[in-house]
Amino acid sequence: MARPPPRSAPRSGWPARPSPSPTPAPPRNYALDIALSTCIQNYITSHYTYVGYISGFGYQYRAASGNLYTKEGSHWDILFYTCGC
Repeated sequence: MARPPPRSAPRSGWPARPSPSPTPAPPRNYALDIALSTCIQNYITSHYTYVGYISGFGYQYRAASGNLYTKEGSHWDILFYTCGC
């Protein structure tokens, strides 16, 4: 995120498996789960671009950085893309 949300939230993180890609060296991805809260939802929905509803996942928003924010049933799932540096 460009800056942290105004309030902290329970979270957990782990390296995410890269999705299948035609490129030979996909970037490293990291995922983070954040508990649902009105504050977090308002921040994500007002700062990032709505992508749409993805069946089986949830409502998705994308940051200019490419990071993907998905509102799943019980939490926000955030996928961070890095350059692999």
